[in-house]
Amino acid sequence: MSAYKQSGTRETKLSDEVILRPFCDDDLGGVIDLITGTLNSIYSADELRKIWNWKFNENPFSSGQAPHAIVLEHDGRIVGNTGQVAIPVKLGEKFVTGYANSDFAVAEGYRTYGLRLASTFWRNAGVPFLIATSANETACAVDRAFGARELISSRTRWFKVRHPFRVLGALNMRKNGAVGESFADNLWMLPVSGLKSLVSTPLGLKKVSGGGLEVREVSEFGDEFDELWEEVSPYYPVAVARNSQYLNWRYAQYPLGKTRVFAAYRGSRLQGFTVVQVSWRLVDIAIKQACITELFTRPGDGAAQQQLLKAALVCAKTEDVDIVQALGFTSGVCKLLEENFFLKTRTRWSPYLYKNNIDASHSVSEEGWFISLGDGDAVF
Repeated sequence: MSAYKQSGTRETKLSDEVILRPFCDDDLGGVIDLITGTLNSIYSADELRKIWNWKFNENPFSSGQAPHAIVLEHDGRIVGNTGQVAIPVKLGEKFVTGYANSDFAVAEGYRTYGLRLASTFWRNAGVPFLIATSANETACAVDRAFGARELISSRTRWFKVRHPFRVLGALNMRKNGAVGESFADNLWMLPVSGLKSLVSTPLGLKKVSGGGLEVREVSEFGDEFDELWEEVSPYYPVAVARNSQYLNWRYAQYPLGKTRVFAAYRGSRLQGFTVVQVSWRLVDIAIKQACITELFTRPGDGAAQQQLLKAALVCAKTEDVDIVQALGFTSGVCKLLEENFFLKTRTRWSPYLYKNNIDASHSVSEEGWFISLGDGDAVF
């Protein structure tokens, strides 16, 4: 019996007409229609199908432990969906299959049932580890009510604005949502000095020595990435396992947009890597952004971090993006971003939430977490 069934969640009749049940392949068309109709997706239906196939059917960590998604159905129509993307997670000395929430969507008029959909994801005790991204303060509060814990350190995001007037123009055009409800709104909440620095801040990188490093672009993740992960993973009690299998699926095989990977070598030894994903949106604003989804090095290797950040920013310049976004993965990376003229913004809620079902009575300490923008569905 699967862990999903062990958790007691099967097809459930929520009213005379609304049913909550596991996703089946015949639901895909209805789920795509729901996503395009409620999430203002920048992707076409065909592109969403490609992403869905990548998330679930091509995912090497999907084992049938949980369905691809949980759906709400009303009179044959899909009116709610929450996806469950399998990911490899390191918890202390254990390696488990966790699930990242994705594509949470509920049709207008069914929001009350959406609460049941959210609770079904978070209360699946048969899955060892759950993680989700929260779009706004209200959604975060709902997730917490169902047992999710906030990852407080994820409240801080870093931005480097390359074309300030394009960004400010896009913000002026944005009409939906209350101020403070999304990351886009929080750009408005930067201090006045920060807004001034959008225009006055130097766009280059702080000068650093090469440190005997060679940074080159790669198209796939080979055995040396497994060796790097094996060496570095003991430093991080909690992390998505960044081995070659995960990295190739997550980045090299991602079907849409543009993903560029840069690796730093000292001689023949891999010191670290960075991943830059380019897209035409910043949550819900139509501007061109580059997300630094990974900046992973041996702890304390400041030279590798700086050279990889330089490669990411050169990439952003080449792609002519409007804004570069990063998450402060470690205190060292936060310091590096600040030194190199990134602006910091902080939300009132935690965009990343988790639940540890291996030992539900204790919180996973945030100390030692390694988390990146690539771990959630924000850039899927």
